[in-house]
Amino acid sequence: MKLTHVNHGSFIYETNEELLLTDPWIFSNAFQGWSQFPYPHIDTVKKVFSESSKLSIVLISHAHDDHLDDIFLSKLPNHIKVVIPKTKNQGFINRILRNGILRENIIEVDQNIKKVGSFCISAIFDGSLSSEDFIFLISNNNDLVIHSNDNWREYKNITLGKIKSICSKLGIINTILMSQVGIADAYPIYYQGISANEKKTIIKDKIKFMCESVLKNCENLDIKNGFAYANQSIFNSNFSNLIDLDFNPYELRENLINNYSG
Repeated sequence: MKLTHVNHGSFIYETNEELLLTDPWIFSNAFQGWSQFPYPHIDTVKKVFSESSKLSIVLISHAHDDHLDDIFLSKLPNHIKVVIPKTKNQGFINRILRNGILRENIIEVDQNIKKVGSFCISAIFDGSLSSEDFIFLISNNNDLVIHSNDNWREYKNITLGKIKSICSKLGIINTILMSQVGIADAYPIYYQGISANEKKTIIKDKIKFMCESVLKNCENLDIKNGFAYANQSIFNSNFSNLIDLDFNPYELRENLINNYSG
């Protein structure tokens, strides 16, 4: 299984037969103020959005704008399957339907392993973040990706047990854990009354905590490979807050992550 990072929380999972794309955020702005930064490479976009594309599955981990691109969904061919976590949120399904996806092409997944095309997929609810955020396990043959997205906190013991059980059932040999490490909201950058130095300290402490949580999850699952993603975004605004900073928060994030890589 070949992996290609598109941007933010979006990845291409490629087998000889097909492509699976997670959390598309390619065309639309998010939350009326975010845009992709940097934008996905044009060759990567063509891989999932061309007449010759092998794309057959789009997986959406949750219904936030930076993981669900309405314009992208509205342009998908009718044969594409859309995989989402099984929740009580009917609004999630309705949003996908409004973009022209057929109801029979929406596949809801829970912690039980479901075969979708050439992939085995399950969604585990950890509960440490919100009622809508799920950890997806995506596998093909002996390879497994733990697509954590916003679930960067240290996993609960029950979650660790579920992941280990699925790995055992599938005979997984190679595992990589992917998790958000970055500034995914306006705090503290766009908050008034916080000095530049205080903002820098808050961001450093948060990124360090996130990195340590990812490493702890890898340790608890005996995983050697981790990937820090998300945060490929920038706010579109006329605020002067970024100009007033004496540091680049995105470079600060990269430098901190590099200190943990080895």
